[in-house]
This record gives sequence, structure tokens and C-alpha cells, in this order.
Amino acid sequence: MSFEWVTPGLLALLVAIVLWIALRRPPGHADAEREARDLRDEIARSAQGTRQEIVSTLGDFQRTLVAQQGDVARTQNELIDAFGRQLAATQQQLGASLGQATLAQVEQARLARDSLDQSLESQGARQAASLKDLSGTLSQQLEALVRANDQRMAEVRLAAHRAGSSGPSPTARPSLPVSGRTDCRSARRRGGRSTLTSSGSIRNTSS
Repeated sequence: MSFEWVTPGLLALLVAIVLWIALRRPPGHADAEREARDLRDEIARSAQGTRQEIVSTLGDFQRTLVAQQGDVARTQNELIDAFGRQLAATQQQLGASLGQATLAQVEQARLARDSLDQSLESQGARQAASLKDLSGTLSQQLEALVRANDQRMAEVRLAAHRAGSSGPSPTARPSLPVSGRTDCRSARRRGGRSTLTSSGSIRNTSS
């Protein structure tokens, strides 16, 4: 609310009254002085009342501004407090979320490590079982090969004995070539499989 027009208005009113008095015919000196005095008193009373009204209006306006400033400050403080509480709650939620995510990752890593350990252990057990079965198979095959070689050597010796006893001159008994025995021992060391060929020699085959 603006009161800038009050002072110019009062000045204009005073100028108008002074002009009216100056242009008016003076009825008499005493009456003129009395009217002038009454007019001055009236103007003074009017100016005083106007001044008091303006002061009261300005006071009310100032009190209204102060109250509004107080409301604005209180509203700002409430907004700041609410924002601080919301920020603290958000930080707590973020901390809890990060903690849960960290625990979940640790648990996943542990489960993955346990699964990998179990897989490696199972794979190692399977490999050990396979190697054990392969070793048993090779041992059985080698034992069968040795028995077959012994039987073949016995047959050869028997045939050589019969031929020597029926012939004019005894000949040396044939025996299994040394290379066959060496091949058998070599196959046993390498873990390979040996077979007896039709010619009596030993042939090595990989398992």
C-alpha cells in the first residue's frame, strides 16, 4: 500500500485554500484574521489527523511485514529441517542397500567358491577312479599277456623237445625272443597294452 500521494495532496489542498483566501473579498480585517486563524487551526488539525493516520497505517504495514517475514523464516526453517530429515533417511537407506549388496556379493562369491571346490573335488575323484580302473584293466591285460606268453613258451619248448628227440641231432630248444620279454616289460612300465602276434612276437598297442 503506497502513501506517496498523501503529501502532494495536502500541499495541493493548502495551495488551493490559500488561493481561495487570496482571491476572496475581505469582508473585514477582524473577520479575515479570525477566519484565517480558524483555517490555520483546521489545517493543523487536519494535518495532524492525517499524520496520525499515516503513522498508524505505516505501523500496521510494518507489523504485517514483520509477521510475514517471521512466517517466511519459519517456513524456510521447516523446509530445511524436512530436507535434512529426508536426506538422513536417504543416506540410511543407501547405507543399508550397500550393506545388503555387499553381503549378497560375498555370499555369492562363497557359494561360487564352494561350487567350484565341489566340482574340482568331484572331477578329481572321477579322474582318480578312471585312473584306478585303467590301472586295473592294464594290470589284468598284462597278467593275461604274461600267462599267454608262458603258455606259448611251454608249447614251443614242448614242440622243440619232441622235434629234438625224433631228429638225428639235438638242436637248441627255441625260446621266446628276448625282444618279446623286453617289449612286455617296456609295455608294463609305459602302461600300454601288449598283444601276442601269430608269429610269437609281442606287439605293443597304446591303451
